[in-house]
Amino acid sequence: MTPTPASCVRRCLQSLVREHLLIAVLSSCAAVSAYAADIINIGELFFDVHLGIFSSLTLLLTTQTLGFSFAGLVHDLLVKPVAMIFPSTLVTTTMFTTLHDQSSIDMRPRLRFFTMAFVGIFAYQFLPNLFAPTLSSMALLCFIDPSNKAFRTLSSGYKGFGLPNISLDWNAIATSGPLYQPWWAALNFYGGIAAAMYVVMPILYAMDFWDAQSFPSPIDAGMYEQNHAKFDVKSVLTPDHSLDQAEWAKKKPLLLTPWFALSYGLSFAVLTSMISHVLLWHRKDIYKALRYPNHEDVHNRLMKAYHPVPRRWYVMTFVVSLSSAVILVATTPLQLPVWGLLLAVGIALLFLIPVGVIKAVSDTGIGLNVITEFVAGLLLPGKPIANVCFKCYGYMAMSQALDLTTDLKLAHYMKIPPKAMFLAQVWGTVIGCVVNLAVVRLVLSPAAGYRAFLDGTQVDPTGQWDGRKLNIFYSASVIWGAIGPVEFFSGKYRILFWGFAIGALAPFVPWMLNKRWPRRYWHLVNFPVLIHGAASPPQTPTNIILSGFTAAWASQWWARKRHPRWFGKRNYVLAAALDAGSSVNALCIFVLSITLLKVLPMPHWWMNPAKDSEHCTP
Repeated sequence: MTPTPASCVRRCLQSLVREHLLIAVLSSCAAVSAYAADIINIGELFFDVHLGIFSSLTLLLTTQTLGFSFAGLVHDLLVKPVAMIFPSTLVTTTMFTTLHDQSSIDMRPRLRFFTMAFVGIFAYQFLPNLFAPTLSSMALLCFIDPSNKAFRTLSSGYKGFGLPNISLDWNAIATSGPLYQPWWAALNFYGGIAAAMYVVMPILYAMDFWDAQSFPSPIDAGMYEQNHAKFDVKSVLTPDHSLDQAEWAKKKPLLLTPWFALSYGLSFAVLTSMISHVLLWHRKDIYKALRYPNHEDVHNRLMKAYHPVPRRWYVMTFVVSLSSAVILVATTPLQLPVWGLLLAVGIALLFLIPVGVIKAVSDTGIGLNVITEFVAGLLLPGKPIANVCFKCYGYMAMSQALDLTTDLKLAHYMKIPPKAMFLAQVWGTVIGCVVNLAVVRLVLSPAAGYRAFLDGTQVDPTGQWDGRKLNIFYSASVIWGAIGPVEFFSGKYRILFWGFAIGALAPFVPWMLNKRWPRRYWHLVNFPVLIHGAASPPQTPTNIILSGFTAAWASQWWARKRHPRWFGKRNYVLAAALDAGSSVNALCIFVLSITLLKVLPMPHWWMNPAKDSEHCTP
């Protein structure tokens, strides 16, 4: 049969959208902030450990690529089954379909809508990110009386409970993906964080639980001495960065703010609840996927036209990454023994399936950072650098495996050859590691002027350079590495170990209730997601709660239920446009911050104050 002009154009467009998507995947992998970069950061800022360029690059490459070799192990379980949807991929498929598919009469209005939303959010984000940072976190009680400590504690989104706090910054609102995260998952996530910050913490603060009122902020991620002054970590470390037992005996105990300490107990609970939940609710799905790997739905039938990623590619990736990592830890002052590296990789494999299932159905990514810190602290006490390296290899091996699995699911939806997607992911990651190293060296250079903000010496009045995640990473290295869990959990913090037991038992409650009343909503109660939400602060600012939940309600309940036609045609297009526009805006602002704004800083006014963008500083 002679092909018609229309069919030729359609095939060309299909080929173009695949190429465009592969370029986007490569670019997004190159734009990721590498987790191991914080090892370089805390080494430079706090521990006086300076890795050379080659060693730094090897650290970034091995931590970012080792996990790719594990993606082949879960392909039949997480990519082929229809039930494993990976909600975030729906946004990407919608965006690229909107940009390229001209066969539908609705495509032009969709493209117009996408363009308007993209341009609108790109222009708008200059307000909260540059001209009016107050819009990022509007602590309403601080507007009334910033000198009132109770108001500051309740309302601040950066140092308090976020009650009430409104954010008009899409970067904050979109933290959990409210426009595409399933409504039941959003209820669990925001229910967890709201219960923690709006109910539990105000009560504990009023009770002065664990001296909550004596800290500058009850959810701060810092470390304190008995008099609630900042803990001088260097004073209890030897020149080789191990724990000085004599000095530690004088200084101990190390104190944490109440919620920062409780978040560790919740992190224990997340892991055990995840295992229980997956075994209770998904064991039959796992058995079926492993026992009968052939799926006959339309996506799997169409994907038979392409060859899968050869197993030897996964094996080669594993051998090259692991051997390079072994050489790295054996020849640099990272304190991590080879057996520790191998154990970290083993932990990643152990949790790969349960974490992958939760991510596939709820779009909630649960990390292994706490359990890896805990294990490393038990086995390698007094070695903070070894602890963060162990954590990084264990956490990132699993995380990167699931990132590749997510993109292979995207390829599954968009009918892209799996081998092409694998190569795009690998090459993008390699490029990203080079970019990460360049940015780290640029930001940490004295000429950039950001070191004082990142190490806590000075406070950035705009709140943009607060070093929040970096300081949490550093605190964790001291708590779990230098001091170790045996020392840290020997006093009042011993109670946090109950998180393991509580997390393991919690999923049995909705499971048994569902057995008794199967037509109720008990099957939608997901304790791993709920506890994950509760454990999000202090790493996640509390300014996301009200605005993020409102966005999730408007999209996943109101629009889906009351306006299903609009939801089907526009919701994921809107999500894609808002995320893309805000990302491009962030890139532009970063370029401005290291060029023009160095010479012409933004003028200060009410929404861009010199001291505190939230107006919570008297």
